[in-house]
Amino acid sequence: MGKYSTKELCEQVLKIKYDTFTVHKQRYLNKLRLAYEVYETTENGMIYYYLKPLNNLYTILNCDIGKRDIDIIASILKVIMKGDIVPVRAEIAKATNVPEGTVKSYINFLKKHEIIMGPEIEEFVVINGETGEIVREYKKKKTAYVYYDIKQDGSREKLLGQNLIHNKHGALWKGKFENQDYLHLVIRNLNYQPLISVVRKDVWNEMNNTFGLNKGARVEMLIINSEIREQLNEYFKAS
Repeated sequence: MGKYSTKELCEQVLKIKYDTFTVHKQRYLNKLRLAYEVYETTENGMIYYYLKPLNNLYTILNCDIGKRDIDIIASILKVIMKGDIVPVRAEIAKATNVPEGTVKSYINFLKKHEIIMGPEIEEFVVINGETGEIVREYKKKKTAYVYYDIKQDGSREKLLGQNLIHNKHGALWKGKFENQDYLHLVIRNLNYQPLISVVRKDVWNEMNNTFGLNKGARVEMLIINSEIREQLNEYFKAS
């Protein structure tokens, strides 16, 4: 249980100015009670607050959710962690029975507070083997994907064998860019299209043919922050 003077409570927990707290004291104490048992005492003429964390979603998230609905946040996180659906807004909206615009807003909020994490950035250095000089430095996103098929009726189906499909996708991209004859032919017939768009289309045409897909696609996986993932698992099991 933490003990805080009013000044410490404002600076360390609420992250607000002292004057703001004194003007709207009850509002901020009510916010605190969502995540803590709050005990207010007077000791030697000074007011102190004892905070005991509650075992709930507010505590795990550890951020001010404002006017957002905690039940909607819970529903979205459950669906993402379960991993059964394609993690695009439309599918999450259907699974949670929440409007798509609301899903977008909530996911942006969860990303902002690093509850849903962005892709890792890997740094690479290319060194001349003879001179030891650095030839080039670059960064690359390390992204995990979910592969799916868009059916004739517009529905999305998550594909089985994600690793196999991912490896095939990568091999096709690599093959295209290593095939100089293919690249020369594509460049001659670009017709003002970006090279990358033409290659992408050809790769997915081959993917569709190989795996019998109607219209294959992929989307970045939504990754829950590893620091709270296990806490969320335990919370959802108990709730």
